[in-house]
Amino acid sequence: MTGLVSEVSQEQIIAEENIDLQKDLCLEELALIIQTTRLKKIEAQLQAKINEVKKRQATVKELHEILSRINSSCDSKGKFDIKKNPELKKMIQRAKDLGIDIKSGKVTWNSDEKDRLVENVRMKCEDHNSANQMDLQDSQMMMNRRFEIYELTKSIMKPLHDDKINKARKIG
Repeated sequence: MTGLVSEVSQEQIIAEENIDLQKDLCLEELALIIQTTRLKKIEAQLQAKINEVKKRQATVKELHEILSRINSSCDSKGKFDIKKNPELKKMIQRAKDLGIDIKSGKVTWNSDEKDRLVENVRMKCEDHNSANQMDLQDSQMMMNRRFEIYELTKSIMKPLHDDKINKARKIG
């Protein structure tokens, strides 16, 4: 039975499933308890990964909106000025809060500075997108592992079920 408990400790299973150790459990019950606990653990990890991806994707969307506003707020010479626009000031402050390197108190950017600002925002978006790709790959591996656990459970339960049927036929 220890081979089935590779990812989940026996104490964890006993605690999570409220197993009464005084009660006799058959092999089927033990296998189901172990596999159920393993599935719950994978589901929790999968949900956490999905939530991380969603959060980062929302940040990327917000950064794209900031990029759009920067690009649409430049004058004909490429100068970017937020002195008279409190909404843009908030967006630039939000970009700073999201990790974009922006000097405190800066309210005007010449064309080159604006291009560097835009590039910094794009790099941050790429960083988030790369992290999302990695998490999506991890999520796919977890889904594959979940499927393997289902298949393992079926391969454990079928012979036990067949054995019970055969014993019942011999009795009858």
